[in-house]
Amino acid sequence: MMKRKYLALACAAAIPLSGCQTTPEQARLMRNIGCAGVGIGFGALVSSKTGASDLGAAASGLAAGALCAGLANLWVKELEKRDQEQLALATQEAAISDQPQTFTSDTGVKAKVTVEPATPAPNQKTAQVKVLKDKVEQTPPLTVVNKPYSANSRVNVRSGPGTDYKVVGAVNAGEVRQVVGKVNNAPWFMVAEGGAGSGYVYSSLLTPSAQEAPKLTASGPVNVVDVPLQCKTVKQEVTLAGDSEATVKELKICQDKNGAWQSA
Repeated sequence: MMKRKYLALACAAAIPLSGCQTTPEQARLMRNIGCAGVGIGFGALVSSKTGASDLGAAASGLAAGALCAGLANLWVKELEKRDQEQLALATQEAAISDQPQTFTSDTGVKAKVTVEPATPAPNQKTAQVKVLKDKVEQTPPLTVVNKPYSANSRVNVRSGPGTDYKVVGAVNAGEVRQVVGKVNNAPWFMVAEGGAGSGYVYSSLLTPSAQEAPKLTASGPVNVVDVPLQCKTVKQEVTLAGDSEATVKELKICQDKNGAWQSA
């Protein structure tokens, strides 16, 4: 299996962004992708380092195009297009991980993105999630992710979001699995097998992938669970080149039925 140097990618793709400095190559790629292609841009950035050629699959890494469009309206007077794009990627990852994201771009812009706790989407919109009855003991409140991730090392898959739950499987180092969702207020991902949730993996042990998850076969009967879609308030603190104080703006983002975050 092809080696994936995700640490080298982290600054380019905003996964994670903390302490990152954008390189000239990364900046060139950011300039080329455009707001409409930010989702593909994430995959292109990964592809440029891994050698992956399927940009259709790579685009599934982060579906941030619509979010970028919302940010363009919010920051059009202050930021260049490439910085808007990088801010969109940081916002998408902050929304998924619930962790602050920071970056410094080659234009001298510094940014920090934080999110407030999730609230239900308007009109109680939900997404239907399949789970394997024989492997998943419980389905706590989730935030839909629906993105491919790879394992940093061999990791256990557990029947619930905690180390006290039994082990029901494993993901090998470098193996790609679809992440169905993230447990609200807890660092656990539900991973899929054959299109159905098959258990939980500690979130820091997985990394966003540019490759599609393999088409596995579900090993048992499934339940269908309605998972409420979420909205979050994002705070963006941006310090422009030459400024000593940050400009702070807030943006409300909500999930679509596939789990992608968009400006509300």
